[in-house]
This record gives sequence, structure tokens and C-alpha cells, in this order.
Amino acid sequence: MLSAGRLEENKGFHILARALSELPLALGERPSARGPEWRWVLVGDGPFRPRLERAVREHGIASRTLMAGHVSTGELHGWYRGADLFVHPTLYEGSSIVTLEAMHTACR
Repeated sequence: MLSAGRLEENKGFHILARALSELPLALGERPSARGPEWRWVLVGDGPFRPRLERAVREHGIASRTLMAGHVSTGELHGWYRGADLFVHPTLYEGSSIVTLEAMHTACR
């Protein structure tokens, strides 16, 4: 799954990190079970990155998370095309450019 955007608190990526850590339980699996196969790629950079990196570690999803940082437009479009799922957990945007880009790229 892919998320992209400026790493700021109001983007909600820290909430997604917590939700992803609970995924095996939501699927009815034992806490000790390996759980479903997934990987979260987060493209972007910003002032919230250190706190987000800490949240990823604290929620136990660091081995399943790739924080790609800032990438070129071409690289971002490659990430869009390669993703099975785009997740934008924003806390304030009703419609975002990054979601529209993901939709546009997925339709090509």
C-alpha cells in the first residue's frame, strides 16, 4: 500500500501507523500470528518525519514500512503504478491533489 504527502501531523500518517499495527487483530488473528502480507510505502518528507519514524517503530511495523522520503515526480508515478492500494489518512482534506494524482495514474 502507498501513502504520499508532506509529513505533517494533520496528514494523519501516525494514525494509519497505529491502525496498521492492529491489522492482524482486526482480521481475527492471534497477536503472535504473523498476519497478512503487506507493506506500507510512505513517500514524502517534512517536519513530522522523526515523530512518524518513532511511531512506526513503537507500533511494531518498521519491518513492513518503507519511508522513501522525497522523490521525483516520475518516481512517485512509478510508486502509484506499483501500488495495490493508495491510502491518504488526512485529518483535514476533503479532496487532495495527491489522491487525484493516484486515481489518475491508476487509470492509465
